Amino acid sequence: KGDIAFNNVTFAYTKQHKVLNGLDFHICAGEKVALVGKSGQGKSTIAELLCRLYDVDQGNIYIDGYDIKTYPLDMLRNQIGLVHQVSTVFNNTVRYNLIFTNDKNYDAEIWDALQRVNLDKVIKKLPQGLDTMLSSSNINLSGGQLQRISIARAYLKNPKILIFDESTSALDENNETNIIQSWQVLFPDRTILIIAHRLST
Repeated sequence: KGDIAFNNVTFAYTKQHKVLNGLDFHICAGEKVALVGKSGQGKSTIAELLCRLYDVDQGNIYIDGYDIKTYPLDMLRNQIGLVHQVSTVFNNTVRYNLIFTNDKNYDAEIWDALQRVNLDKVIKKLPQGLDTMLSSSNINLSGGQLQRISIARAYLKNPKILIFDESTSALDENNETNIIQSWQVLFPDRTILIIAHRLST
């Protein structure tokens, strides 16, 4: 369902400095919550712990009342969509960058997702549409368009929990507003955690 609870969570990357110390909070399923603060204060660490990229030193993290360590790792991560500040681009087609396969049987769902993030017309103008090759060194999409690719990817994954980790910090105010509005339309019943250093976000 996407109910999240941190119970007395303590975590440190090194023994000398605790990033989180006795952290407690509860996010109800379907709730939208923002973590706002300066860089280096542990906001992204919360996302990493939730995805079990690291395990807590003390305390427990629960999803739907169960300790996340009791879930198989692939099952846990399949229910969490993570959109970072820098969009990950794979050296493959637009299609593969959205669904991690080049199976054309999913094209109808892909075009629906692209339309929802207002990117369908841009992709149709590319030389080979969904079959256009993207690479990290030669990208023919802007930063804002790549963010929309990431959001469409998250939409197609259809997770119960979404984390947007500084995912609009590189965008201007107009593009940021458009993307935030797309979150509300695309994920109305999902638990959303928005990590940002700008209060406006």
